[in-house]
Amino acid sequence: MKSPLAQRMENLEQTIEGITNRLEELNHLLAQPDTYGNGTDIRQLNREYAELKSSLEENSQQWEETAIKLEALEESF
Repeated sequence: MKSPLAQRMENLEQTIEGITNRLEELNHLLAQPDTYGNGTDIRQLNREYAELKSSLEENSQQWEETAIKLEALEESF
């Protein structure tokens, strides 16, 4: 059975992976000239990109904090 901190780390890793994958998709879309000519809402794509970047930073920070706590806990045993 995983500790709550280990489970939290796993959840954060999955979240970070999902965000990273979507950012890659958005990068690809925004790099394609067709995206700008087919009626795609560029503002919405850019807004989503910015929100995901912010979320990635926040989740990465939480992951680092959780990793430090988990390491300290493991060292205390």
